[in-house]
Amino acid sequence: MSEQSTAPLSRIERRKRDMRDRLYDAAVQLFKSKGYHETTMDDIAELADTARGTVFNHYRTKSDFIKEWASRRRQLGTEAMMAIPAEPGVSVAERVRAYFRVMGRLNAETYDLTLAMGTGWVASGGPITDEPWLADEILGLLRELHAEEAFRSEVDLSDLAHLLRDAYLGLMFRWLRNQEDAFDFPKALDRVIDIVLVGALPPSPGDQAGH
Repeated sequence: MSEQSTAPLSRIERRKRDMRDRLYDAAVQLFKSKGYHETTMDDIAELADTARGTVFNHYRTKSDFIKEWASRRRQLGTEAMMAIPAEPGVSVAERVRAYFRVMGRLNAETYDLTLAMGTGWVASGGPITDEPWLADEILGLLRELHAEEAFRSEVDLSDLAHLLRDAYLGLMFRWLRNQEDAFDFPKALDRVIDIVLVGALPPSPGDQAGH
């Protein structure tokens, strides 16, 4: 990933960031306690102790809070993926697994919020109208890691990134639907991601010897 500027933020930029964080925290609290549909922008302004117009200055729609929530989770996954030392024997696949292990753990730890955000995202048309941010981010990470060398030559990295995204979201929605008989989401996600990765990895020397 490209290096971010380490220059200190100006006072105005700090205030904007702090207000954006305050609004985000208020929205997340309300979505979790009241539900996405029942929460209004006025509710968010009141809890954040600011004007309604201030909310719209930072988040144009309620669905923008969902995008922010998802972006923060992806950032944590990226940090986990890139924190693994580039040492011999550490594969790109293991880095991808680390990314989704973080995502799986975060979802499991915040089931009610994940349900509220997932419901809101679907209701706002997100699966169809939003850009595939998760796939785009994974694709960028794969390219940064020169993953072309890690997978079978016929594997298109864009296809792989989208397939990983689809597997993750599909499993998440299946998990959210089974509230009364919820399965272990992190373990199930590990299995699903492995299925996708195994299909993209070249055969091991032992497999080749058996043919």
